[in-house]
Amino acid sequence: MLFTGAVFSGGQVSFSDARFSGGTVRFSSAEFSGGTVDFNGARFSGSTVSFNGAGFSGGTVHFGGWATSGGQFLFGRAEFSGGQVSFSGARFSGGTVDFSSAEFSGGTVDFSSARFSGGTARFSGVGFSGSEVRFSGAGFSGGTVSFGGARFSAGPVSFGGAVFSGAEVSFGNARFSGGEVSFTGAGFSGGTVDFEHAMRWAHPPTFPWDGKPPIGVLLPAQAPKEQS
Repeated sequence: MLFTGAVFSGGQVSFSDARFSGGTVRFSSAEFSGGTVDFNGARFSGSTVSFNGAGFSGGTVHFGGWATSGGQFLFGRAEFSGGQVSFSGARFSGGTVDFSSAEFSGGTVDFSSARFSGGTARFSGVGFSGSEVRFSGAGFSGGTVSFGGARFSAGPVSFGGAVFSGAEVSFGNARFSGGEVSFTGAGFSGGTVDFEHAMRWAHPPTFPWDGKPPIGVLLPAQAPKEQS
């Protein structure tokens, strides 16, 4: 199913409760600039779904309630510059979720209460430069999650109330140079959350503990040197 380069600029389009089993669905380089596009309740089993290079600049796009089992869900180099995009309550079980090199520069992107269980989630090289991004109440319970090389320079990013219970989460080479990154109220029980190899720590996140971090949470021994 191909929607490559499609433009969604007004009205309402619904893919809610759709069922995709195997095959490939492409929204690569699509533009979402107005109206409402609804994927609520869609089910994907073993499919490859690509939004690589898509632009989200206005309107509302709902991915909430997604349920995935295996497959690949690709948002590499996507640009989120306006509007509202929601993954609230989505379930990613196994497979690969890839936002590598996406840019969050405006609007709101909501992963609240999403569940990442098993598989691989990549936010490598992502730029958080102005969007309001919420991982509030999200659950990371197995598999690997990478924020390697991500750049936190502006805009609020919240992991408030998120639960890390068995996943291997890495912020290696990430740059915390501005904006507000908060883990207030987050829970850590098992697995590893690694900030130890962050490249910049000029504006570190807000954490919910005083003193030593929980077992499995690794912080830089000293603030990494600023590098251009």
